[in-house]
Amino acid sequence: MPRRPLAWLLVTALALAACAKPPPAPPAAAPAPIARAADLPQVGRFAGVLPCNGCQGVRTELLLAGNWEGLQLYHLSETYLGASQGTRTVESEGTWVKLRGVPEDESAIVYQIDPDRPGQRRHFIVVDERSIRLLDDALQPIGEPLVRVGAP
Repeated sequence: MPRRPLAWLLVTALALAACAKPPPAPPAAAPAPIARAADLPQVGRFAGVLPCNGCQGVRTELLLAGNWEGLQLYHLSETYLGASQGTRTVESEGTWVKLRGVPEDESAIVYQIDPDRPGQRRHFIVVDERSIRLLDDALQPIGEPLVRVGAP
């Protein structure tokens, strides 16, 4: 007979445990901060004035940045000089990739910004270690090269 109360106690304890409320869920993790090109190691910062239809030129500053995890971001600042509506600056950010080859040179290195945005992609060919040059849609050079500024 002593075993019966022990078994009853064990069954009661298990039933109570099964009906107990689960522990509260841990608090949700804070969302990861949005990465910006300025927060990553710099691959290159380039600047220069590109040609413009309807203005005197576009002062262009392009920052390419990336890290070992494969995150590659850019920041582009374009200031339209002498435009009919006055000087204005347009800032944009996004991703970039490194490509190889253009029709005239299969070994050329090309930086493509906004690879995931059809119609907004732009290409810059590496001229040398100090400069890059904007390419048109047919991958032909446009204007003067942008030169490296600051530390690589």
